[in-house]
Amino acid sequence: MSDVIDESRRYFSARLADCKKSPHLHTEQIKVYNEYLRVIDASRSAEEYRQNLGPLASMFAVARAEQVDKYFNLVRLYQKLGNPDKMQAAKLRYDTAVEAQNHGDLVGLMSSAQTSAAAIDAKGNEKLNLASTLIQCIITYMTEPESPEKNGARAAIYETYTALLQLDPSFSWQSFSSTPYSYVVFFDAARMARLGQIFAEVKA
Repeated sequence: MSDVIDESRRYFSARLADCKKSPHLHTEQIKVYNEYLRVIDASRSAEEYRQNLGPLASMFAVARAEQVDKYFNLVRLYQKLGNPDKMQAAKLRYDTAVEAQNHGDLVGLMSSAQTSAAAIDAKGNEKLNLASTLIQCIITYMTEPESPEKNGARAAIYETYTALLQLDPSFSWQSFSSTPYSYVVFFDAARMARLGQIFAEVKA
């Protein structure tokens, strides 16, 4: 048995063993490493091994499996966390990895997907930033005495709320009780209810 085959067996066996420590996170990689080991077991010489590898020789299958597993796991994670923006961004990356047919696809398409996904991520982050700012604006409005500054605080509430609606037309004060907006809430229910009342009065 050649050194090439022995080294390959050790390499893929080690990668497979690592993946099997958490198989639910490495579904595609486990399939690929098992396929490489199947080819190795069917090969009696280095030359036969190279011939049997066929398209597997480029290691593209490994690269794609790693990306598919990574983004599938992120899709599942953000779905559980109730974060639709990050889930959509991860799904875009996952779909792109699945569709890739070669290394060029994986690099080129993933690069394009990363740009689009980054825009989705940025939009999600901006929504949370605006939601946090909205709470701060309401607190400022609450604490300001009647003055031009209070009028400015009122205007800031309108401006922030309008910007938030442009990104998320479904946003309402009740959105703070569910993810992802609940991530920016640092007050108890009673305090948020009071802030909600003031928000409703200003918005009326």
